[in-house]
Amino acid sequence: MRPYLIYFGIGILAIAFLAFIVHERNKPSRIAFSKNKEYAVLSISGTKPGSDSIWVVSIPDGDDFRVNRFRSQFGQYTRIKYLTGTKPDSESIVLLNVHLPHKGFKPYLAWQVDAGSRYRTIDLSIDISKIDHLVLSPDRQLLAFTYQTFTDGKPTTSIWIADLNAGRAHQITHPEIGSWDSYPQWRSDQKAILYSHTYSENKTLMVKICEYTFDEGRSNVIIGGSEGASRATYGDGNEILTYSNKGLASYSRTDGKLVRVIAPRSVFSSDVYMSGGIAWFSQSKVIVLPMSTAAGEAVLYQINNSGTVGTKRRLTDHIITYISALSPDA
Repeated sequence: MRPYLIYFGIGILAIAFLAFIVHERNKPSRIAFSKNKEYAVLSISGTKPGSDSIWVVSIPDGDDFRVNRFRSQFGQYTRIKYLTGTKPDSESIVLLNVHLPHKGFKPYLAWQVDAGSRYRTIDLSIDISKIDHLVLSPDRQLLAFTYQTFTDGKPTTSIWIADLNAGRAHQITHPEIGSWDSYPQWRSDQKAILYSHTYSENKTLMVKICEYTFDEGRSNVIIGGSEGASRATYGDGNEILTYSNKGLASYSRTDGKLVRVIAPRSVFSSDVYMSGGIAWFSQSKVIVLPMSTAAGEAVLYQINNSGTVGTKRRLTDHIITYISALSPDA
């Protein structure tokens, strides 16, 4: 082989290696928020191995960035599975997945310090691998989440509350075996939690929207299964926002009756609601709704309170599994 071809090949490999290093270094590992903006923080799952990440979109202008794999104090291959917080300029809680060589993945629950790659771990004395759908309380003292158990091979998911100061967690909902309580949302006065209860009826999966009130220590059904509701969140005043048989709709928190249809199903064309939750941004008066195309790709809708679609964004090769909201008004 001619010497100049060898040198040329070595040069190409060197350039490729340097490009890889620059690419790795340029991967964002910091989650920097502007304190006066609102943000949708989305957990996204990719169709390709290693593509799960966090997608951050500012509301309503739509500036965005993604955080994939990065180096943390726990390991070189760290990913954020969930991020939950209140205000953009306050610390957030993250659930991390860290790949440890020769050991596989290990989860960590932690406060994220200074928006960088330093974390302060949270010990709740429970199996962290079984928790999902984290949401931090308005006063930042409590964490609501789901916890999965198995009985006779059947998965059951309940809502738990953790006291972050005491480092203790306890169960507040007790669904029947084989059903799922999921997607908890704090009421602004912190006296109640809204959640979805998924159950089987005549071999068909149904969803009720329920509210657990701490004063009563029990749950009440707000929206029945016949409405076809899926996930819900608190909206303006007495409203509960959800995607139901009617489309994006508002229901009364008092009696569960339909208040108004914000955007009928026809607005979303062939896009369908799969999961991921729903978020209300009080400062911008914007509802953010994750959808999917018929091909299974993510679509993110920003809809104002009058039902007009402000922005529609697509993310190929991904689905949105969870959404949380950060707002200066929180």
